[in-house]
Amino acid sequence: MTGLLAAQLVASTAGSLDWPEEWRSLLRLLRRHSDPDVRQRAHRTMTASE
Repeated sequence: MTGLLAAQLVASTAGSLDWPEEWRSLLRLLRRHSDPDVRQRAHRTMTASE
């Protein structure tokens, strides 16, 4: 559950901070999380518009 909370926090906060490296690092860690739901949430989070 804490992993999902962290993923939601990153997704909803880091963009407004212009994605500093610390937040990008956290997102990379979440993308390798042991919980598949956390990984999925983290992979859906984009750091830049395409």
